[in-house]
Amino acid sequence: KTDRPRPNPHPSPWITMEKKSKSSPLFVVMRHSVRVDKDPKAKWTDQEDRPYDTPISDLKLPLDQAQALQKHKLDNFDLIICSPFRRCLQTAAIVAKTLKVDRIRVHSGVGEMRTSVRSIQRDYWKGKRPVDGKVTYLDAKKTLATLQEASSGFITKVEKSDEKDVPKDEEALIAEPLAMETAANAKQRMMAAIKAAYIRHVVRKKESVLVVAHGDSVDAAVRSFIGAGIVVYDIKECGWAAFAPVAEKDKNEKTDRNVEDCGLIRKLSHARLQMLKLE
Repeated sequence: KTDRPRPNPHPSPWITMEKKSKSSPLFVVMRHSVRVDKDPKAKWTDQEDRPYDTPISDLKLPLDQAQALQKHKLDNFDLIICSPFRRCLQTAAIVAKTLKVDRIRVHSGVGEMRTSVRSIQRDYWKGKRPVDGKVTYLDAKKTLATLQEASSGFITKVEKSDEKDVPKDEEALIAEPLAMETAANAKQRMMAAIKAAYIRHVVRKKESVLVVAHGDSVDAAVRSFIGAGIVVYDIKECGWAAFAPVAEKDKNEKTDRNVEDCGLIRKLSHARLQMLKLE
């Protein structure tokens, strides 16, 4: 008999938005929609040079999950932070239009794990090119064009952040991932980037933020804000998790966790993901 983690029928309690203070900022992390390359016959224009930057095939799913956020009253965002990968840009644009969020920033710190990039390079190029984990992003013009097309013109610009004199605890959000990072390095990098986004926007600026990135970003948020005792073992496309800061006077020992540099954080709701609580 192996000592394997088993699903907990009563996971850590998640509360509804009605329990959140109306004045409290909101922090939600969402995975991108379904990748075109789930179909092995799929093609896109720059696939030969950039096989790791697939578009999405399901344009309705981001709309559905944006409406789910609205249903849970988790929709009053000041800003969307997005991974620079095309699938995240398209997903973010659809959600932005649905929720009427016209501010978008693109940060490489929440970009895809380079182990995944190298795996795609290996499988697609089959030895014709080096498997080096190096990524060429869409340039600024193509990034905006992608956002505009997916949002039917709702997004008109990408907000630039001032990257001068960035506090040390915010650096991970804007840092470029190492091409040869390991899976362990990538998980730590993603956790640091998620915490940096929370500190910069929720703690310091009191802004409500939606991060649209990769499955590992959602996992990183859960690990950072709930604790290492929780394992996210299935994150479906457009799966998301929501959190909010809590004042000390409103602390609930059962639902709230004190996270270093972030303060007390409350778990609000989640969708399209499965978690295990390690006993």
